[in-house]
Amino acid sequence: RRVHGGSPVLRMKRISASLYFVGCALLVPAAVLIFPHFSEYYKTSITLYIVACACLAAAGLLDFLIASKTFLKKLLLPPARFEALTGLSSDVSKSGVPSDKRKAMEQWAVAFFYCAGGFLFLGGAVLYWPPFGASTPPIGTKVFRAGSCSYLCGSIISLYLLLRPPTRFPLSTIQLLWLSVLLQYMTGSCLYIAGGVEFTNGNGLIGARDWLAGGIMFCGGATVGLIATLCG
Repeated sequence: RRVHGGSPVLRMKRISASLYFVGCALLVPAAVLIFPHFSEYYKTSITLYIVACACLAAAGLLDFLIASKTFLKKLLLPPARFEALTGLSSDVSKSGVPSDKRKAMEQWAVAFFYCAGGFLFLGGAVLYWPPFGASTPPIGTKVFRAGSCSYLCGSIISLYLLLRPPTRFPLSTIQLLWLSVLLQYMTGSCLYIAGGVEFTNGNGLIGARDWLAGGIMFCGGATVGLIATLCG
């Protein structure tokens, strides 16, 4: 269902997209300053990571609240009442189009993985903060990897939802924009996972390169996502 321009849901989605953009943009300078030869700027790097991940966590939480509201209404309300409040259908289409109940559940799952990814990233960044950083970098790195896996799961599910039948090809401009977002997020997640492995193995330079490349991919995806959200 298309959300009208003045609706609270669309405003929340725009705020969420803006937070994703700010958070992902900050990941790039944070990754640059985490390179071994910038060791004197370690605290600045971790500060940027914490601010960036706080933005990502807030964005994920907003999307999760939006998806949860629809999902819970679908579960708890009688069909007629749900349709009256949301304008969504309660029935499975005979044409094979997934019902709005199933769509609400799927969107909730995506929002959950993105929300979890944001808070895991935030937890990982905090564990790098001095004085924690001296004793917990391995733990922080593992938490970052878990967050990357969560983002990857959410992106894979979103990609399936975008391309599954009855999607018609060629894709529309908006669909192509979201496809670009998801592919960049998936690439960024994989690079963060790989970088985390390198950090754990003591290869700080390679790990920093992976995280920088991953941050650039996240930033690119968030930029396109903001454009797609504003275009509606």
